This record gives sequence, structure tokens and C-alpha cells, in this order.
Amino acid sequence: MEDFRSNGSRVRLPDGRWLGYAEFGDPGGLPLIFLHGWPGTRLEAALLNKSALRHAFHVIAVDRPGVGLSDFRPDLTLLTFAEDAAAFADILGISKFALLGVSGGGPFAAACASAIPERLFACALVSTIAPPGTDTTGMKPSNRVVQFISRRTPWLLPFLVWLSLGRSAKDAERTREGMRRGRPQLSEPDQELLSRPDIEDLFVQDTMEAFRGGSRGVVLEGRLLGSDWGFSLEQVNRTRVLVWHGEWDQNSPVAHGRAVATRIPGCRMETYPEEGHLSTLFNHSDQILRELKDAALEP
Repeated sequence: MEDFRSNGSRVRLPDGRWLGYAEFGDPGGLPLIFLHGWPGTRLEAALLNKSALRHAFHVIAVDRPGVGLSDFRPDLTLLTFAEDAAAFADILGISKFALLGVSGGGPFAAACASAIPERLFACALVSTIAPPGTDTTGMKPSNRVVQFISRRTPWLLPFLVWLSLGRSAKDAERTREGMRRGRPQLSEPDQELLSRPDIEDLFVQDTMEAFRGGSRGVVLEGRLLGSDWGFSLEQVNRTRVLVWHGEWDQNSPVAHGRAVATRIPGCRMETYPEEGHLSTLFNHSDQILRELKDAALEP
């Protein structure tokens, strides 16, 4: 099994916290900060590596506070993460960058587009979740439970996260078994993708890495995604935003992508009739990166 978890570096932010990241694609390409899903880490950006090389993107995948190599931030919100993203880019000497948020990383990317639009060339949201209160029709049962608990009984979330993921995340085979048990809830294209040994290995290690420092970072993110985001999508009006979503997505139904796209002024959305949650990014990464670059380079 390839060791994906060895791909990582850290920088120290102005307040002394460490922020972890990994790099993929073309080191001389257009900088693209990648924001992983929930629960997840920088490792997910490995799915973009080949396409990033083809389209000359320097992908920098950040571990959000409390997961992977990044220190926990107790006052984390979607908008304070935008502060971290700007500080991180400053440390790396990046004045402006493209941004891609996938799944649970979508709201964090939208927050950056709202709070620091002057730092962004363009923003891509892939298989994004939508604000609380969006219709959950078509969502797999386990995700509905997480959303309900996050909104109504958030004090139960630490127990749910530990029971479903955290207690097995120190052991690769237990993590693999848990993923395989949950696979029937996924769309057919996602099941097919995760049946590939290399992709399964990647997500096993990604899940384990998310819990490297315990579960509190994952729990806090779950609470943030399930409560008021602290900004309105209508405020995302100074950044070019593009949305891609699979119509068979059962983690975050396509209605969530549409709910986001219709509220962001000038947003363009593309859907894929026979793609799921994970397969959309993997199978269409060339188109996503090509169109993101076109948007980023528009005058």
C-alpha cells in the first residue's frame, strides 16, 4: 500500500499554530489552494495530481485546523478560516490564487470568496454541501443523521463521530472494513471508484489522517457545517464562482449544488447526469481544472 500520509509539510502561522499542507501538480503552475471534504485532509488532492500537471496548476492542499498536520483552533469558524488561508498564502509568498473546495470544503471555500475576494482568481465548488435547512431529499441516511444532530443536538456529535469513525481510525483494516460496510449507501459510480485498490487505500489513509490528533477537529467542523455559516451566499459577489455536481450524488444531493449556485451572483453550474459525490471530481478533473483556469485568467 502506497504511503500517502508521508506527503506533508507545515508552516507556522502568525499566532504560533502550525498549518499542514501537501503539494501536487506543477510547482511552477498557477497556485490553487485545495480544501478537502469532511472528514478529510490534504491527501484528497492526490486525485488531482495528473490533471494538475496537464493543466499547469500548483495544487497546495491545506489541512484545516484540528485535522491532519494542523493544530486545533478552538475559535474556528468558516470566516476565521479565511484569515488562516490568507496568512498561509502570505507565508508561501502567494499574492493571489485559485481555490477549489470539495464536499465539506465547499462552505470554507465560499467563505474565502466572501471574506478575501481580492486574494482569489476564481473559486470552484465541487460536490459542495449547502447551508443548513436545504432539502435533504436524496441524501444517504447517515449524512441526514449527522446534519440533524449538528443542528438540533450538537452535544451528541462527538459521540457519533467517535462511534462511526474515530474509534477505528487508528487501524487501517478496521477503517477499511467500515468504509466497505458503508459503500452500499453510495451511488454506483462512487462504489465503482472506491472498489479500485489505489483509491480505497487513499481514502483509508485520508480518514486515518483526519483523526491523527484526535476527533475534536472533525467534530468542530461538523458543528460549523451544520449551523449558521456566518455569511450569506449572496455576499459572494466579487469572485467568479463555478459549481460542479453529480446528479447521482447521495452524500450531498445535486439540489444542494443548485441551492448554492442560485444564491451566488453570477455563478455558473454544470451537472453530470451519471456521476456521484467522489466520482465527479475524479472523472472530470480535466474539465474542472481547464475551466477554472479559464475563469482565473479572464481579464
